[in-house]
Amino acid sequence: MSKPIVVLMNWNRMTATQMAALAHNVSVKLTTAATTFPSPTVTPAVLNTAANRLELAYANRMNGAAAKTEYETADTALDDLLHTEAAYVNTIADGSAATIELAGFTATSNSRNRAVVPQTPNAPAVSGNAAALHLQIPAV
Repeated sequence: MSKPIVVLMNWNRMTATQMAALAHNVSVKLTTAATTFPSPTVTPAVLNTAANRLELAYANRMNGAAAKTEYETADTALDDLLHTEAAYVNTIADGSAATIELAGFTATSNSRNRAVVPQTPNAPAVSGNAAALHLQIPAV
């Protein structure tokens, strides 16, 4: 069974300026695709305002404790707004990567990568079937 395609929530690994740029881009894309996204939970204007606030707070973050607190608050606020908007986009997209990307977000992949377990030197070898299990342990 494949995984559902949803918004890739990768902005928590971005710098503050990158996250603000993502928010500006999502805002523009949602405005452009207003017929696909008729009533976003977070309006593009609110998203832009929060991104501007984060950019300003980031620029002033070294100006004392109050400025640092404002930066952290603005970062958390924009993160929350992006999560809210991502949930809205996921609802509208219903698994469509194209619709998710139309909103300015990145879509996840529905493929699964199997883990590759490396061979351990001198590891026991197991062979056989359910009726007869053979275990060979090499000498160390």
